Amino acid sequence: GPSGTTLQLATWTMEGKYGDGDARRQNLGSRYDEVQAFIDHIAYADVNTLVDEVYAGMYGDGLTRQTVLGNRYDEVQSIINANSAQYYTVQSGDYLGKIAKRFGTTVDQLVAWNNIANRDLIYAGQTIRVK
Repeated sequence: GPSGTTLQLATWTMEGKYGDGDARRQNLGSRYDEVQAFIDHIAYADVNTLVDEVYAGMYGDGLTRQTVLGNRYDEVQSIINANSAQYYTVQSGDYLGKIAKRFGTTVDQLVAWNNIANRDLIYAGQTIRVK
């Protein structure tokens, strides 16, 4: 079967890259059962299970998360957004002082929540807790 993580293959499957039914089974080959089980889990799992799995990093972030969660995305994301903790994906040009100001917190708090070793070193694409 194709190479890549289960998440990557599931995302590509949800995007239609591997087709449906028999075409999907043939295109995914030896990876079919694993990928289909991942997709079926998302389809039928309790929403709180999916929320916990998002926090654990199972579904990536941004467009990957939205694609792989499919029609469950809004339901899952609304719970995540309602929780007290809030997360932000660092953009190019961001620094902790700018992020702290945007989310009404302090650099010290961001460092503590995220176990940041060097307050002058964050990376674009990094997801950090901001609330």
